Amino acid sequence: MLAIFLSFVPVLTAIVVFFSTVEVHAYPEFIGMGYTGCMTCHYNGAGNGGLNDYGRGLFAAEIASKLLWNSKKTDESLSEKSGFLGSKTLPFWFRPSLKYRGLTLEKNPGGKELQSRTYYQMQQDFNLHIPFNEEQTLLFALNLGTVTTEAAATPNKTFSGSLILTREHYLRGQMTEYFWFYLGMMDKVFGIRHPDHTAVNRGFLGLGQNDQVHALVLHYAKDSHEFFFNPFVGNLFVKSKAQIPGFTVHYEHDIEEMFRVGVSFMRDRDAVAVEKNTLALLLKKGIQGGHSLLFETGIKNAVGSNSKATNSAYIWSQATMRFVRGLFFQSSMEYFKGDISKLSTENLRFGIGLLAFPFQRVEFRVSGVSGRTINPVVVDKDSWDLMSQLHLSF
Repeated sequence: MLAIFLSFVPVLTAIVVFFSTVEVHAYPEFIGMGYTGCMTCHYNGAGNGGLNDYGRGLFAAEIASKLLWNSKKTDESLSEKSGFLGSKTLPFWFRPSLKYRGLTLEKNPGGKELQSRTYYQMQQDFNLHIPFNEEQTLLFALNLGTVTTEAAATPNKTFSGSLILTREHYLRGQMTEYFWFYLGMMDKVFGIRHPDHTAVNRGFLGLGQNDQVHALVLHYAKDSHEFFFNPFVGNLFVKSKAQIPGFTVHYEHDIEEMFRVGVSFMRDRDAVAVEKNTLALLLKKGIQGGHSLLFETGIKNAVGSNSKATNSAYIWSQATMRFVRGLFFQSSMEYFKGDISKLSTENLRFGIGLLAFPFQRVEFRVSGVSGRTINPVVVDKDSWDLMSQLHLSF
């Protein structure tokens, strides 16, 4: 495993050096713009979920293109019109938002094994944040989503007789200047949060689109340090045997401006007495006012009461390069090995694509992903996926 990891170091170094010649905006962390913490733009201090007023204004004033729309308007005026109803001021206790994300997938395009294009409605969500005071030291957050089938909510569960589910509902409170708590149902705090829930550092670890749990999060952030403690009891909406309790610990530290390193640990135990311990190291690097590189590597240990321990490992990295405001090039690399203690199957994925924000509230992605399975016995053919994605945010 160490030899494999070291083999990627020259590649990652070359990426950093190459990307340092142009401006980059990281998505979603924006560390290249000087925003190392997620609470600046999100109601949830660990990231994900709805944007606060500042996050909406930042998207309108610094991320979205002005070429196709609003080319004569100032960034300040665009920021002022970034609310749910544009420039109309809503009561401080009412912050709604809507999100839609659709994906078109084509497997092995141009090849003999071409499959028909498939369209997935990945996200149809309503978010509501209700601050109890103007300082927002106490607020309630709610995320309701719809799915096309009950199976699409797995491992979560829809409400009885409907295709609606809750992905988040929690109470957030600020106890001191540097200390917050979150209580309710939410995502686990672990590793780097990014929108690809099928990536090796999300789905494989039980951090997918519908893997939320009922939990408590204690969050401390001061100066160059950020710490989370996240005990959870599992998803109480599903059957007891599917409820997986455990906890996570997550810490990040700013080495210097726009250079953050961190460590995550997660332990949980399922109904068949399989105990899993996962340790991850992460890096977020911003360069020259906009460049960025995200990197995460981890090891997962799983052992049952009557089985031998299995140690699996993964590597995930992503870099984003800006051509012009609102148009970005993105590349990614993933590696996974199911058992590092013996000769076993390894999986590699490489992706390149374009990420565009043609105007405020709209995001468009197109990407190609190559997958390779390295089997000790059989040589499998590489797979190719062509994907396009539309994201609307109001």
